[in-house]
Amino acid sequence: MNSIIYQLKSNLVILFNIELLSGGGSITDTASKTVTGNISGVGALNQTTGDITLQGTNTFQGGTNTSGGKTIFDGNNALPATGNLKVTSNGGIGTTSELDQTFLDRFDKSNSNGNVLSTITTANNLDFTGFDNSTLLGNEGTAVSGQITTDGDYRFGSYQNGASSEFTVSTVLSDSKNVVITEGNVALTGANTYTGSTTVANNAVMKVANLGSISSSSGLDLSNGGIIEYTDGQEFTGVPVVVGNNGGFSTGTNTN
Repeated sequence: MNSIIYQLKSNLVILFNIELLSGGGSITDTASKTVTGNISGVGALNQTTGDITLQGTNTFQGGTNTSGGKTIFDGNNALPATGNLKVTSNGGIGTTSELDQTFLDRFDKSNSNGNVLSTITTANNLDFTGFDNSTLLGNEGTAVSGQITTDGDYRFGSYQNGASSEFTVSTVLSDSKNVVITEGNVALTGANTYTGSTTVANNAVMKVANLGSISSSSGLDLSNGGIIEYTDGQEFTGVPVVVGNNGGFSTGTNTN
């Protein structure tokens, strides 16, 4: 049986230690929470809403399942040595360290389709092979510049989109893959050579520093509320465009 550890409606710092039994435990409120105590036991930590930051020395063995809100591991000992990470639906899981392959390999990849959060800027190479093709990489106010490998689409999002903050991808995106942006503000700044389609949807904004960011794309789909923000005077030529449902182009700052 899953136990509710805390269910409150205000910001909370949990100082005491927590033991998760075999049924696991949930922290289910809409506020931000910081857990400085240690979490131990054989059960799983389940996050369904709100944001949680783990700062203790954690040893729980049942893994971390986040289906809503975000779970952030803050500190060298915050991520337990055992147990998979699983992120689904609108959830996000990340670390305050640079995102790297060691962290990615802790995920239950084929069953994760939520947000993998890069909470600080990183130049590390990231291999998403094996992840569900719905998994998004991103976070607001940070950037990635290392090589990104995937056996599906390139998918990005500025999780919990800030009005003036964006997720920047300066990696050169290549091959015949598609680019999909479905959350927040995402800036593509590389001289990309990918030849797949480009989809921006769900009121997301894709910012392009130059036409080389998308000019090799075989098509641009803004039919489900996507917006392209670009510098005044640029022209989009030779790229088929589908626009509809509040999608379109912008030359100014879009606060989404």
